[in-house]
Amino acid sequence: MSAPAALLPRRRTVFISDTHLGARHCHAAELARFLSTLRCERLYLVGDIVDLWWLAQRRASWTAAHNAVIEALHALRRAGTAIIYIPGNHDAPLRRTCGLMLPAMQVRRRAIHVTADGRRLLVVHGDDYDAVTRWHRPVPTRAARPAAPSHAADGAGAASAAAPRHRWRRLGTDLQYAAGDWLYERILTGNRLLNALRRHLGLRYWSLAEFLKRRSGAAERYIQRFVQAGLDDARRRGLDGIVCGHIHRAALVERDGLVYANDGDWVESLTALAEDHDGGLRLLDHAGRSLAWLPPRVPLARAA
Repeated sequence: MSAPAALLPRRRTVFISDTHLGARHCHAAELARFLSTLRCERLYLVGDIVDLWWLAQRRASWTAAHNAVIEALHALRRAGTAIIYIPGNHDAPLRRTCGLMLPAMQVRRRAIHVTADGRRLLVVHGDDYDAVTRWHRPVPTRAARPAAPSHAADGAGAASAAAPRHRWRRLGTDLQYAAGDWLYERILTGNRLLNALRRHLGLRYWSLAEFLKRRSGAAERYIQRFVQAGLDDARRRGLDGIVCGHIHRAALVERDGLVYANDGDWVESLTALAEDHDGGLRLLDHAGRSLAWLPPRVPLARAA
């Protein structure tokens, strides 16, 4: 690994998620370099940091770069950075320790982060919204549901006839998931090989996976449902917005008066979210360059 770059400007808070340490497609070297240049008061690890699912299901991919990530996190803690770990679906077993104050970090199921300008943001991984977003279909209304059979015997016959159809639908869904996982794995492999070539040519990182997903209507509809589910959750809780990860799509926008901030991932986008000392929010790439910015909220007295 090359020598660390110059230190980045000091931030009040930084949010990172979906690093998937231990999985083959984690960009651990880039993450270690980013963390080694980081200076912040508080660091949120917003889920899927160590990919326990990958480690349990497949061969582990743990290199010196992965060790460097852990060492960089320890260095931040020794420098005084408070670390809050919010487990995701790939490191879900760590949720059993939620609420405990461990020597190196706090582990929380979710958190409410208050920015320097007073905005209250829900911090959650985002897999809670899978029931709303994944393969979502509208629930039929009562009027649209088929009428109940008039005789018990007819009902038993209908149930027995429906059972094979239900099994076929379940099989179709399982095959759809399996095909999607296989295709995503191939895309990430292509992404890794392409960027190895780009590094050799002295070019910047470019996400093939992100490029292809933006051209998929189904992927875009899924992402929009996810965004809306997160904003709806923040609104129900009376908060000013949400910070999350999970879907591997970095974003920083304001919609209907609420902040939607997705800190991205270190498999495809290689991004993080940062809060400045005035409460402004920035989406950063792996080199610390600002990709998007939301200014701090103007105090009511000043706005008047």
